Amino acid sequence: MTILDPNNKAIIDLDSVPSPAVLAGILDIPVSMVHQGRQDGKLPAKVTATYRECIHQYIHYYKKKINSKSTSMGEAKLAQDIRNGIAKEELQWLEIKREKEQLIDVAEIKDLFEPIFHIIRSSLVNLPDNILKHKRI
Repeated sequence: MTILDPNNKAIIDLDSVPSPAVLAGILDIPVSMVHQGRQDGKLPAKVTATYRECIHQYIHYYKKKINSKSTSMGEAKLAQDIRNGIAKEELQWLEIKREKEQLIDVAEIKDLFEPIFHIIRSSLVNLPDNILKHKRI
């Protein structure tokens, strides 16, 4: 298959070995990026790779990079949502705990403390009698 080069000066055979300058023109990058791309994995490392292989690997590299970013962003958002959910749940439990500790049933308090108050009152009422008994002995 053949395509026109970016400057429309010649027809390029996609199955031929690329010239770095023409490949740079097709990919719209500087020639130095072609050489760097071979080291980075954006382009095939072998110099004998065809235009087709170079273009496919270049496209695949950036598709993979975009997918990994969106996956990591999605994972980060999911992790943040989980942390937010846990924090909200903990806050709800703290509010429930606080309400339970503050809202005590009045009848329950009365039932718990009534015998104690009765004993204290009886002791205070009988206090003068007890003091007199101890003085006589």
